Amino acid sequence: MGAEEQASTFQKKDDVINGVVASEAIINTAMHQCIQSQILSNVRCVVLRLACIDDDWTVVYISDNIAYFGYSSNEILEKTVKWHEIIHPEDLGGICITARDHEQNREDDYGIRFRVRHANGYYVSVNARTSIVRDISGVIEFYDMTLSENIETSDSTAMINSEMLDAINEILIASVERDTKKALDLILNNTGDYLGIKRISVLVIESLEKNNVVLQRHWKDDDESSGTESIINFFSSADGSVLLNEISKNKLYVIDRETNSNIAKAFLECIASKSLAICDLKTGNNLHEVMIFDARRHHKIWSTSDIKFCEMVVHFLSEIFAQSRNEETISRTGKIMETILNNIPSYLYVADPIDNSIVFANNAYIKDFVDTDGGPVGHNSLRDAIATELKAARSRNSSQFFEIELTEFSKRLGVYQNYITWIDGTQKQLFSCVDLSEKWRHDKFIKRIAYSDYLTGLGNRYNFDLIITDCITNAISTNRSGYVIFIDLDDFKLVNDNHGHDYGDALLVAFAEFLNTTIKENSSNCAFRFGGDEFVALIPLATPAQLRGIIEKLMKRVETPWRILSKSIVCTLSIGIVEFPKHGRSSKEIIKRADIAMYKAKIAGKNKYRIFNNKVQARSELV
Repeated sequence: MGAEEQASTFQKKDDVINGVVASEAIINTAMHQCIQSQILSNVRCVVLRLACIDDDWTVVYISDNIAYFGYSSNEILEKTVKWHEIIHPEDLGGICITARDHEQNREDDYGIRFRVRHANGYYVSVNARTSIVRDISGVIEFYDMTLSENIETSDSTAMINSEMLDAINEILIASVERDTKKALDLILNNTGDYLGIKRISVLVIESLEKNNVVLQRHWKDDDESSGTESIINFFSSADGSVLLNEISKNKLYVIDRETNSNIAKAFLECIASKSLAICDLKTGNNLHEVMIFDARRHHKIWSTSDIKFCEMVVHFLSEIFAQSRNEETISRTGKIMETILNNIPSYLYVADPIDNSIVFANNAYIKDFVDTDGGPVGHNSLRDAIATELKAARSRNSSQFFEIELTEFSKRLGVYQNYITWIDGTQKQLFSCVDLSEKWRHDKFIKRIAYSDYLTGLGNRYNFDLIITDCITNAISTNRSGYVIFIDLDDFKLVNDNHGHDYGDALLVAFAEFLNTTIKENSSNCAFRFGGDEFVALIPLATPAQLRGIIEKLMKRVETPWRILSKSIVCTLSIGIVEFPKHGRSSKEIIKRADIAMYKAKIAGKNKYRIFNNKVQARSELV
């Protein structure tokens, strides 16, 4: 994309988010780097530099967002908290061994997973990407590392996988390097390692007519010959002009032995390659920047993720080259940060705390929460939902992290909120929103299994124990009574024996539905299945007359056979009733006495109900 097209695209985006036009002001590099540092300190990725002498680790630099693990950067830098003390003891040796192995093999970029102790005492699993920094003689000076929390995800369609994130983290670290040449070398090196390719070339072609070809940057694997002369010669020829016309039609053009273009095949043969990806960034009327990702003698199969990664790298590099040509545009670091933020699947935006207007939003936010006319989608946009939750959170004195549910979008988000100083020196709010929808649905499923009966959907015994405790407390405080009705289906075993378990299960489900409907005239009433053919109805704060009405409905229903799977099945009820808190102040005590009363109904001939009294006797009166 050209500079003019980029400016047009950014203006359109900024017009969408409250008319903020970034191109109206030239941002000085120091200030923009300050903003970048603040944003980096508020996203969930810790950057640090370590020095190690005889397995003694010293932190030279660490970003302020180490606070996510409960520590301040000063505590770490001043050794009030030592780095090795916050690593899990079982992992510390492995970290040292891994580092030593990579040092000896001169593998200066590697990833490792270990556990970090939070200041509150628990351990957090982290992914660490490490780059070994050596001096000119090859002696190790530092270890540059990024730490990100290891969050498992079941979403197989995620646009960015963990391996790609590691590579992006490395590119992010490289982009902070002030030396442009060194930054470019680091980016190209990490790109080559991730893609498993042998060389990357960047050419600047100032004029197709004059064939003025300049190799701006070249990276190659250590065991590869340069091959730059053949690349320059090809693009200096008429065939090079034809190839440029072909590849300009595509964002990224893959050339291999299956390619239909004879010119493209000729280019492969000229540079002795079997597979490559190439793109042309036409930055002006006659100016081309050609980037070549070359697998050389390996016939690489370019996956969708490879292409996505290359496109991201192209964006990174094109922005760096553009900044080197024009120092008055937004700084290179800022542009790379913006590209990264716009490719993060999480929702990121910056808002004015006074009027809640948005001054920056990444592409993920704009795609899901802003319509094509620039207005918020629906009536419950993410911004408004967060603003509402913030008011409630402030009243709880807890606004750093909270969860919100966006019913309209079928999403549940975890929201991290921090204050940052914006370009104009004013305080703004940075919001980072993580999609917790899958985790939330999984937790709801687990909770439903834990609290309900799998067959009938009614609450189970554990659920009853939780609810009855509050009901007893409420009954005592209001000086009122509640009732527990213990129900057993008479001769239920005969249903299973005579008709089969399918009929037995269907009868249980039918009775559960009837019981739930009968008692739910009062929304505070609850029905439970304790297992087998035993059911319990909880009637909190009820009068004897209300209890009588429920019992009469239950006894009247069983006068008629149940219609189960096209068969008529007779099944009566034996019922025991306990009044609380009069005859019990704990779940165990109440259920025991309700069971005694139900047993009295059984031995009295079944199809009856009995109420527990202090003499453990049964009576049929309800008043």
